[in-house]
Amino acid sequence: MRRVLLAVLLLAGSLLYAQDQIQVFSGSQNNRPPLTSAQEKEFLRYTTFADRYFSAGDLPSALDQLTNADALVPNDPGILYNLSVVLLKLGRTSDAQEKIDIYNALYPEGAEAALVQAMQVNVDWVRDVQKRQQSNQTYLESFNRGRDQFASASYESALAAFRKAGEQKPDNAAAVYNEAICLEALGKYVDSIEGLKRYSALSKADDKAAIDQRIAALSAEVDDEAHGILCPFCGHKLPANATWCPFCWHGPYLNDAKTWEARRCDSGSSVTRSTSAGGSQSLSCMFKGQNLRDSLRYSRMRQSAIQQARKTEGWTYDGDLLASFKNSQGTELTILRPSEGVMRIASSTGDVLDFRGHKDESGMWVLDDADRVIDGQKFRIHYSYAGGRMSSETVRYQGNNICGHLIETVAEYRYEDGRLSSAELHGGYQGYVAEGSPETSWHGTIAWGYGPDGTLQSEALTVDRFEKTYPAKPSAAARKRVEALYPSMRAKKTEDLLGRGDACAIVGTQTIGDPIDLRPFDAVSPNLGVLLPAGVTRVNVTIAHQAAAN
Repeated sequence: MRRVLLAVLLLAGSLLYAQDQIQVFSGSQNNRPPLTSAQEKEFLRYTTFADRYFSAGDLPSALDQLTNADALVPNDPGILYNLSVVLLKLGRTSDAQEKIDIYNALYPEGAEAALVQAMQVNVDWVRDVQKRQQSNQTYLESFNRGRDQFASASYESALAAFRKAGEQKPDNAAAVYNEAICLEALGKYVDSIEGLKRYSALSKADDKAAIDQRIAALSAEVDDEAHGILCPFCGHKLPANATWCPFCWHGPYLNDAKTWEARRCDSGSSVTRSTSAGGSQSLSCMFKGQNLRDSLRYSRMRQSAIQQARKTEGWTYDGDLLASFKNSQGTELTILRPSEGVMRIASSTGDVLDFRGHKDESGMWVLDDADRVIDGQKFRIHYSYAGGRMSSETVRYQGNNICGHLIETVAEYRYEDGRLSSAELHGGYQGYVAEGSPETSWHGTIAWGYGPDGTLQSEALTVDRFEKTYPAKPSAAARKRVEALYPSMRAKKTEDLLGRGDACAIVGTQTIGDPIDLRPFDAVSPNLGVLLPAGVTRVNVTIAHQAAAN
C-alpha cells in the first residue's frame, strides 16, 4: 500500500506587540527614604538619563540608568514600573513580571497601579505570543524530524516525532495523518485506522474518498491477520483453511487439524529420536510455544520478511509469485505455470520437477502429484485425500545407488478423533531379469501416542517384515555376485532381511542395497521422515513436555 506523508507550511512571524505609549518618568516622592542633597541630584540624574535614552531608543542604556536608580532607592514604585516597561521591550518577560509582582505586593493602591495593570496585560500577551512561537518552532522541528526518519524507514522514531508535533498542535491534520501512516508502516493497523478517521474529521481537503479507501484496505488487513495464513516458504497470503500453497506447492498446512495442534511444545520441552541400532538424537520442536495456526498467522511484515529471505537466497519474484532462482554455485531454476493448478520447475541442466493439484469440495487447492529431490535422490509422490484429510501417500523412485531398482512405497493413514492414530506402510521392488528378477517387500506400522491434553507424546515406527525372493536363477554373469550376497539363496526361496537389510552388490568392502527410505513421508510425520540403515527395524520418538517456568 502506497504511503504518502502530508507536508505542512507555517508562517513564523516576528514577535510583534503594540508599542507602549507610556513614557518613562522620574521616580515618585511617595514613601521614599530620606536622601541627602547629593543623592537627590544623583537620583534625578539617573531618571533623566533613563528618560532620554528610552526616547532615543537605546533601551540597554535606559535599563542601566534605571538599575542604578533602583540601587539608590530600592523598590521605588515609579522605578519599578519603568523597569517593567524597559525589560518587556527588551524581551525579558520574566524579569518584567518580577518587577510587576514586587510593585503589586508593595503598592496595591499606588499612583501607578492602573499603569501596572495595563503593563500586566502586555506581559501576558507577550508571553502568549512567545509560547505560540515556541510551540510553532517545536512543531516544525518535530515534524521535519519525523519526515526525515520516515524517509529512512525508522518508523518508530518517525512516530515519536509526529506525536510530539501533535502535542504542540493537537488539531493539526498533517501531524495526525502522518502519525497514522507511521502506525500503518509498523503494522499497527487498528490504531492507524483510528488516526485516519480522526484526520478525515479534521481535514478540510477533498481526499475523503481516498482516505475511506485506505481505511477499507487496512480493515481488510486486520481481517487477514485475524483469519488468514501465510506460506512460510514463498510468503503468499492464503485463506485460513488452505492446505497447500498453490503458488509454490509447499505444505501441507493442516492448520485446523488436531494432528498439527498436538505437535506444539512449550519452553523446556524436548524431542528425542532413537533407533533399534542404539543411540539417540535430539530434534527441534516444530511449533515451539505455539501451534501451527499461530506460526502461520498472516502479517504484512512477516510476509515481507519471508520474501526478503527468499531474495537473499537467490530467488526472484514476478509480483508476489516466485519466478526463478540462481545462486553463486551456478544453480539456475525457472518456475513455469502453464495452467491453473500445474507448476513446473525447470533447471538449466535439463532436470524438471512437475507439480499437479486440484481444488477440493471446499474450493481449496490440494496437491495430487509432486516431484521432490532429497539429498540428490528424486522422488515422485502421489497424495490421496478422504474426509478433508490426507489418507495415503504413494512414492515411486529409481534408486540412485548401483542397484538402480524402481521402488514403490505406500503409507496409509488412520485417524481417531481428528488426530493421526496409526499408519500402515509397505513397499518394495522387482529387480532385473539378469539378477533373477528378485522381489523385495516390507511392511511396517506407525503408532502415535497422545497425552490427556491432546499433545503428542510418542511416535513409534516398527518394521515387522522385510523379505526378498528370487523367482528365478540369476544369469551366469550375476550368479556369483548374488551367491556372495545370499549364500543360502535358492530360487523361489524367501530370504528374511529384517536383521541385515537389502543387498544387491559389493563394492570394495561395502555392501550396496536399497534401504527403506521414508524421507519423502515427512508431510504427515516429520520426525519419522528418515532413511533406515540396514538392520534397523524400530524408530521411537519421545516428546517430553514441560510447562514454561513462571
